[in-house]
Amino acid sequence: MRSGDPDSAFLFGEFRLDRRRGGLFRVDAEGTLAPVAVGSRALDLLQLLVERQGEVVLRDEIMAAVWHGTTVEDCNLPTQIAALRRVLDAHRPEGSFIQTVAGQGYRFIGAVVRADPPRPPTQRHRKGSGLWPRWRLYGAFAILVVLAVGRLATGWSQHWPSAAEPPLPSIAVLPFANLSNDPAQQYLADGITDDIRTELSRLSDVRVISRGSLSAYRSDISVSLEVGREPGARYLLQGSVHELGDRLRINARLIDAATGAEIWAELFDHKPADLFTVEDEVTRRIAITLNLKMIAAAAGRSAAHPSASDYVLRGRAAMLGPFTRENLTAAIADFEHALALDPSYAGAKSMLASTLVARAMNFHPRGFRGDIVRATRLADEGLAAAPQSPEALIAKGQVLRWEGRYRAALRAYQTAFALDDNNVIALALIGQCRLIVGPLDDAIPTLKRAISLSPRNPIVGHWYAWIGWAYLLQGRADEAVDWLERANDALPGNAHYHSLLASAYGLAGEGRRAAAELAEAHRLYHDGTRWSVAHFRSRGGESYLAPEIRTLFDANVIRGWRQAGLPEQ
Repeated sequence: MRSGDPDSAFLFGEFRLDRRRGGLFRVDAEGTLAPVAVGSRALDLLQLLVERQGEVVLRDEIMAAVWHGTTVEDCNLPTQIAALRRVLDAHRPEGSFIQTVAGQGYRFIGAVVRADPPRPPTQRHRKGSGLWPRWRLYGAFAILVVLAVGRLATGWSQHWPSAAEPPLPSIAVLPFANLSNDPAQQYLADGITDDIRTELSRLSDVRVISRGSLSAYRSDISVSLEVGREPGARYLLQGSVHELGDRLRINARLIDAATGAEIWAELFDHKPADLFTVEDEVTRRIAITLNLKMIAAAAGRSAAHPSASDYVLRGRAAMLGPFTRENLTAAIADFEHALALDPSYAGAKSMLASTLVARAMNFHPRGFRGDIVRATRLADEGLAAAPQSPEALIAKGQVLRWEGRYRAALRAYQTAFALDDNNVIALALIGQCRLIVGPLDDAIPTLKRAISLSPRNPIVGHWYAWIGWAYLLQGRADEAVDWLERANDALPGNAHYHSLLASAYGLAGEGRRAAAELAEAHRLYHDGTRWSVAHFRSRGGESYLAPEIRTLFDANVIRGWRQAGLPEQ
C-alpha cells in the first residue's frame, strides 16, 4: 500500500511521515530529521490512518490496504497498532495519536499538516541523468564513505553519456517459495517478497520488475533464465521461507540472469517471536547486501570504451576489497577518469571528495593538504548539484570532520540517513560521531545496528573497533577487549586499534598482553617517535573530544596505557 500521492509528506506532533524520503522521522527544534525505526507494515498502516485523519478506518479496509487482503492472524493488526503507539506516544501526555473505535476500527486524532512534496534538486544534464545514490565510510573513519555500497549502479542512474549506454540495471524478485507444510504460511512468503521489492524499489538507480510481470512464476531455478529473458531482468532474486518448530529460516540467492551464475546466497535463521520485526530485518539486510553484490558484479562487466558511469562503478568496486592505500589510490584514479569524461558528474565529485579525505586521514600521502583543499571544493560542488544525495551529504560530513566540526558533520550524516535509512555507512558514521560528541549510550546501539544490517560489510572491522573504543571509554575492559580483538582479526595491521587494545588489556589487568599490543602498535606506526603519555597529549589527540568524553579518555584510556607500561615522558 502507498499513499495516493507518493510525494506527499505529513507533519504531526514532533514527527514527519515522508515515504519519499524513506519513512518516519522525528523533527527536533532545529528542524533536523532523525529517522525512527518502524517496520514497513506499520508505516503503511500509519500512512493510511494519517491520510484519513479524523475518520474511522474500518478493520476490513485496513486489512485490504495494508495486507492486500491476505488472510493473517487476528493479532497482527493490534500488534502493529501497539508498535506505532510505543513510538508515537512515548512523550505525549495528552494520550495516544491513534484512537480505538470498539467493534469498528481505528481513528488518527492528532492534528495533521500535509507538507509540500520535496522539490527535485536542480541538476545539469548531458544526454541523460538522475539522482546519484549512496556511500562510503572512512577507514579510521573515512573509508566507509568510499565503499560506495549503495545503489547498484550509482553512475548509471545519475548520468548516461550517450544514448548507447545500457538502461538501469534491473532485478526480478521471484515469489519466495513456502517450504512449510502449512499452506496458510504462504502469506508470509508473499509478504517477504513484497517487502523486498519495496525496499529495492526505493533505490533510484535500480529498476525492479513489476509484480505483475512475475505473477506466473515461483522460485524455481529451472525457470531462471526464462524469467530473465522475458521481463528483461539482469539479476534474479530467488528465495524460500520455512518454519521449523520455533525457527524461521529464510534462504535468498542472487543470480546473474544472463549466465545463471550464482552471485550471492545467504541463510537467515530467526526465532519468529515478533514475525514482523524479523520480516523487516531480513528484507532490509537482503536489500543492503544486494547493493554490495550487484555493484561488484556490474563493475566486473567489461566495456571496450568505458563511460564515466563505468569508471565510477569501478572505483566503488575497488573499495570492496581490503582497505589499503593501493585500493584507495586505484579508486581515486577511477573517479578522476569519470570526471575527465564528464566534469559535471556530481556523483563522481562526491565519491572523489570522500576518497581523498579517506586517504589523507589514514595514510597521509605527500600532498594530502592539497587533496583536502580539493576535496572541500568537490564536496561543496557535489552537494550544490545534488542536495538530497546521501553520498554528497556524507562527503560534506567527511570534510567537516577533517576540520574538527564534528557536530556539523553529525547533522550531515543524520540527514543522509533520513534520506536513505538503508544507508549503513551514514548510520555507522552517526555512531562514530557519538564517540566524539556523545552521548556514548547512543553510540553502541547505533553501531551494533549497522553491523546487524550489514554483518559481512567489507569494512565491518572498523565498526567493531568503534564499539570497542566506546566500551574502553566507559571503563568496561572485558567488552572492549572482545570487540577490539574482533577488529584486529578483521583488519590486521591497524596500529591505532592495537594501541586501543593495549589500553583495554591494561585496564583489565593483563599486563603482558597489554605490553605486547603496545609494542606491536609502536612497530606498525613506523614513525620512530618515543611514545609516552606526554607525547600523546602533545599531539592533541583528545582535544577534539567533548568535555565529558575527554574526562572518560583520561580516566580510562590513558590509565589503561599507563598500566600497559607507557611511560609518562
